[in-house]
Amino acid sequence: MPSNQKKSDEQQAAFTMMPYRDGFVQTYKRAIKPAVEGCGLRSLIAKDDWKSGPIEGRIREQIDVASVCIADLTGNNSNVMYEVAVAHSCKKPVILITQEEPENVPFDVRNHRVIKYTATSEGRVDLLERLIVSIRATLGLSELPLRLLRKMLVPASLALRDGPYVVAASPLSFRAATGSRGGWKGPPSTLSDHVGIRGLMQSFGLLYGLNRLPELLNPDDFKDTVLDSTMHLYCIASSKSNRWTGKMMKRFFAARHPKWEFKPDPESTNLSNPWVLIRKNGKPCELDKKKKVIRRYGQPCEPELGAPPESDKSRIVVRRTKWDFGLVIRGPNPSDSRCLFMALAGRSSLGTVAASMAATVPEFIQVLDRELLQQGTDLDDHRTAFCAVVSIAASEKGYVYGVDRDSFEVNDLWVYPPDLREKSVE
Repeated sequence: MPSNQKKSDEQQAAFTMMPYRDGFVQTYKRAIKPAVEGCGLRSLIAKDDWKSGPIEGRIREQIDVASVCIADLTGNNSNVMYEVAVAHSCKKPVILITQEEPENVPFDVRNHRVIKYTATSEGRVDLLERLIVSIRATLGLSELPLRLLRKMLVPASLALRDGPYVVAASPLSFRAATGSRGGWKGPPSTLSDHVGIRGLMQSFGLLYGLNRLPELLNPDDFKDTVLDSTMHLYCIASSKSNRWTGKMMKRFFAARHPKWEFKPDPESTNLSNPWVLIRKNGKPCELDKKKKVIRRYGQPCEPELGAPPESDKSRIVVRRTKWDFGLVIRGPNPSDSRCLFMALAGRSSLGTVAASMAATVPEFIQVLDRELLQQGTDLDDHRTAFCAVVSIAASEKGYVYGVDRDSFEVNDLWVYPPDLREKSVE
């Protein structure tokens, strides 16, 4: 961890060096200061310090307090260049910005990365976002929770940011899900599809307040023609309980490869409550050509309850109440690419919980965001579709007692760029 991150909250600040003319002041107010404060730092400029004494001494004090400095090199202002030199002598990281071509900056800082911006409303918005990325990368800061939720659920690329937003879910009852009477014997807790419903509603409430919560629809109450509507759609659970998940995935993967789908397991003996398989390009993704378990998804195999020890099922089915995986699918809505489509689904309740938490728990979103960045993909752009395989284990006491958050993992990731929808990344 960088030493700057270990400083006290009082020392976490950014000092801005710039010419004090109208255009630069507007850039500071509309881009630099919001970016700094958006990263949880205090924003300092020399003009805010009205202490008596030599200006050079006050500038050095603020540079010494700062964890990072930002310098606008436009026009090669001599005062700014002096302050940059002081910051370098104090071993402070400096983020350089300019309105000019980077090769026009002085030769002694030309080997540093320079962010070029334009002094327009759009240019300052772009500068703000790029500064946030640079500040966090420089200081090794974690992404702020609300920003992570926004990037995941309401990315900046959405054209229709006012919605409508729709959560589609049809949670099965205990009897429907298990094919038996009774109910859970553990403590009252949120399980299965309800984890996704609660997570999405809570996330939108944190982002926009209670007046902008998504519509919550049960697909069983609507005709499938509703799917042709213009909306941001979030489907929870596999097609076993939510038929819209299956229909939207069929549309979504029509021109993409690999293709994913949920299908009943043909070897299930309980026809009223069959096991669900996740298929990739028509093949169950937990089996290889020799029908052995692909252990890339983490856990050793255990017999499913009721499976004879000598059967294939005892070798190839993971005990899904202890550990399971699900899919996080996100990209343009096939009915209207200006909108977002997301599916959070697993082959079991626990798999759906893994997918739901991957999209609504900031610390899990950050893991996924990091994987996407390694693929050169921006989570804040819904036009680049992706499918992530994520997994989680149940609590040691059992599934009804919750999950082991430390076991969460992004196991695989496929990216479908908007300009080459057939490309896959493993």
